[in-house]
Amino acid sequence: MSAPNNNPPPPKKARRPKREIDGRLLESIEARYAENAEVTLEMVTEIIGDEDPVGDEGWDQAAEDRITVSWEMSSRKRSSDKVGTRGNNDDPLRELWRFCLRFMKQAPPIMLSPVNGLQFMPTRQKSNFDISSDLFTQAACVTMAQLVVHPLWSGNHRPFIDALIFAALCRVDAKANISLTLQWPAHCPVIQGLNARLTEAANTRQPLPDTLQKLHIAAREAVHRRGDVDKESVFSEALFCIGKNVVAESASEAELAQLRQGIVPFQGKDLNAIKKALDDMIFTDGRMPFSVDDIHAVFKFVGHRGEIPSRQLLQSLDARACKQLSGEGTPASRIQEETEEANRSRPIRQGRDRSRSPMAQRLDRLAIRSRSRSRHRSPDSFESDRDFRLPEQRRSSTHRDDNINRSLADETQEYNVYFQDDVGYMPEVSEFASQVEAEESSRRLNLALPSPRVARDLRPPLSQALATDEIGQVRRELDELAKRIRAGETERDRLIEKLKTRQAETHKVFKRRHAEALKVLAGEYEDDLQTARSEHANAITALRSEHAATIASLKTELHNGLQAVMSQCNEQAGLIKTLQEENERLRQTAQAAPAQTAERTPTPVEAPHSDVSEHREPSQDTETLASVLSGRPEGVSFPTLDQRPPVVRVTASADGRLWRLGL
Repeated sequence: MSAPNNNPPPPKKARRPKREIDGRLLESIEARYAENAEVTLEMVTEIIGDEDPVGDEGWDQAAEDRITVSWEMSSRKRSSDKVGTRGNNDDPLRELWRFCLRFMKQAPPIMLSPVNGLQFMPTRQKSNFDISSDLFTQAACVTMAQLVVHPLWSGNHRPFIDALIFAALCRVDAKANISLTLQWPAHCPVIQGLNARLTEAANTRQPLPDTLQKLHIAAREAVHRRGDVDKESVFSEALFCIGKNVVAESASEAELAQLRQGIVPFQGKDLNAIKKALDDMIFTDGRMPFSVDDIHAVFKFVGHRGEIPSRQLLQSLDARACKQLSGEGTPASRIQEETEEANRSRPIRQGRDRSRSPMAQRLDRLAIRSRSRSRHRSPDSFESDRDFRLPEQRRSSTHRDDNINRSLADETQEYNVYFQDDVGYMPEVSEFASQVEAEESSRRLNLALPSPRVARDLRPPLSQALATDEIGQVRRELDELAKRIRAGETERDRLIEKLKTRQAETHKVFKRRHAEALKVLAGEYEDDLQTARSEHANAITALRSEHAATIASLKTELHNGLQAVMSQCNEQAGLIKTLQEENERLRQTAQAAPAQTAERTPTPVEAPHSDVSEHREPSQDTETLASVLSGRPEGVSFPTLDQRPPVVRVTASADGRLWRLGL
């Protein structure tokens, strides 16, 4: 176990979260912190490598001097010197380092480098391109720190790197054949189909037949057509969402140059696409109930800022990690070719690589001393698609070999999940002699227990070797097991085909019945619609007839009333005209009378004098007027003769055409 930190952080004070924290999320993240112990300097050495490896087997001062000279002259050295000198601007990078070291057991400069087929490339390229590419921008550090702690990766850097490569290739819409193979999860049929297409393209060394996004969609649709939707992993669903959120654009000249070397350039927009895709899955996938910001906030709430690295330690750790990259001496453009060659030949490296750097791990698949996972990590933590089962180890005949095997199994357990050999290493008879000589020479040189840093050959020692007849027996058992597996696969395929046939027949019957039901429903609907149309037309016709009769009756009544009013008006007009003529005649008669008869009896059309007190007898003219008025129409009344007759005044307008009758 690693020694405790010399300067432990002060105890945390109770903090109140800025937002409401879900209890399940808090419990799971606290479990993550409990499973991954706080990082110490000894753990950093295991992850990055020795700061001074001189004296180790296969590494001398001359080799160290060559690496130092190469490092001092590199552009990465100039960019690393800026780390730790920018004050608060280095805080996002420190947080990225803290999360990567504790939960992924990786150093960011190594994890996100050409070692894993990646190269950061900022959107805005400054004058010094090398420095701007080696240093992550502040926004990129913030987003990466939020992403690396997401439960989707289950604490393993490989799925995160695969997702980042997928997003970057979708953005540049490239068909570059970079020998990509998605290694997680192995049992997902979509990933298996996509890997088959990628492997086929890698063998032909020709450009991809289509973009990576379209190849993934084609593999996904093929699985869905087979009815295996439930077998698709959450990682494949995340890749599908990433492809939908990425905005395709043309690759720049610098990006094309990187792609030609088998390195995928990524930018901050690729990280943002991954983040948005994971957030969108909250609404589409029940396995992702929390957003990236919520998860990151709880990780910051549970942890503390006093963890390694501090501001003073950040620059030295970054320089050590970057120095590991410059110390391999292998150009980034040849990484994948050498990896493929190593996979085909499976060599056993006898030399000593400098401090077990990640570059050597990638080129030597059998020499797996992975620092990507914690030794104390529980296989049951966080639901994932990976298989955490330990490979069965052969029983050792000595306690010493048990210790060696146990340490190797612990260190390679998680890495072997992603880089499993098709079959275990089986030594031939001709190798036994050389193996015995190697062990004898090793005992003479060093009788002590071999250091884990030296034990890079995973072949079992001589004490664990099997005899020739046992090897043959094992091989026969393997052949028998292979036959059983093939028979089981054949039976499975037969049952699948039988089930598909039944499903097809059932589907045809269902479609026929469905079509018949639709036809019956369509006929009933058409009949009901025709009946409704007829009833509606009859109702409209009846309403129109009723409205027409009502309107005709109203017109007749209105016409009759109007005729009556007009007849009455004509009668009144004739009466008025008769009165006017009579009045005119009386006026003329009065004017023709002698002037001496001033004191005569007043006529009905003149106003009586106020001093007349007695009633005078009506004259002949008055009787004549009364006889005229006696022929009044029915409904018109006048005062009787025994009363004072009214005074009628008839006035004419200025033009003499209109007359006005007043009493």
